[in-house]
Amino acid sequence: MTEPSSPVLLDHDGALSKLTINRPSALNALNRATLEALERCIDDVRGREATGCVIVTGAGDKAFVAGADIAEMSSLGQAEARAFAELGQRVFAALEALSVPVIAAVNGFALGGGCELALACDFIHASSHAKFGQPEVKLGIIPGFGGTQRLMRRVGPGVARELIYSGAMLGPEDALRVGLINAIHPRAELLDKTIQVANTLLANGKGALAAAKRALDPAGMPTHADNNSIVKERLFLDKADPARLYNEITLIDNAFTRPWTVLKTYRRLPDKYPDWPEDSCDAEGILKVGNETYFKSADGTIMPTAKDQPAPDLRYFESSQK
Repeated sequence: MTEPSSPVLLDHDGALSKLTINRPSALNALNRATLEALERCIDDVRGREATGCVIVTGAGDKAFVAGADIAEMSSLGQAEARAFAELGQRVFAALEALSVPVIAAVNGFALGGGCELALACDFIHASSHAKFGQPEVKLGIIPGFGGTQRLMRRVGPGVARELIYSGAMLGPEDALRVGLINAIHPRAELLDKTIQVANTLLANGKGALAAAKRALDPAGMPTHADNNSIVKERLFLDKADPARLYNEITLIDNAFTRPWTVLKTYRRLPDKYPDWPEDSCDAEGILKVGNETYFKSADGTIMPTAKDQPAPDLRYFESSQK
């Protein structure tokens, strides 16, 4: 249990745990304190053996999460904005990586970071007055908490592009039509209906659900979209020069949760193999081998970005470690 004044409330009822974003006066907007509190609650849920399902919702009846806290964001410098985005990415990735089913009960606005939070859940159940959207382009930025990739995986690239490029807002009927949400419930019945779904899941084997969740995890597949998730989430407005966007490669999504498979430590041999592409190892540590993408750490360790991804062609490297 958390304190009533906490920005995130955590309640347990047997095998069901409920996370409530608790800033109704700010439409449950996500500031740093709220993300940090959410991260602590997710850690608590992960360590609670009794939990078999999680519901995520917002306090009040107006908003699930109306987005990131613009008042706080407007005061951030470039380094602080980067750290804030990385915090959100890490927290949502941790929620997504829970081994138990997670259901978003969207009781109002789910915009920007709120929509991204819902997308990090396995299911999205919405009230009849819910609203969804990624309006970041209207502020001169793009979704920064993993929304570009999770939205595309849920609704497909065509619909995801339309929603992100336009910044349009969807009502629950349209959200259901495009596959963004799983069900619509009357406002007064949303939580009870979501609990009914959770209880149905809890009647199944916990180990089987965890195995099914791992098997259905798209980030476990070495796909083009998954490789792109390393690159696409770090495009932000440079506040020092509003006309310029900067792009920074970073590791997101499962980089924070999935154990890496360490092969060996290597160094490149460009003199021996001059046909190796010049941009194959960039300064941020992304190694490109054909159509596959690998993470290359500062010490040269090469690791695949997906557990089933094949090892790179090591003819172009010399081992410095056995």
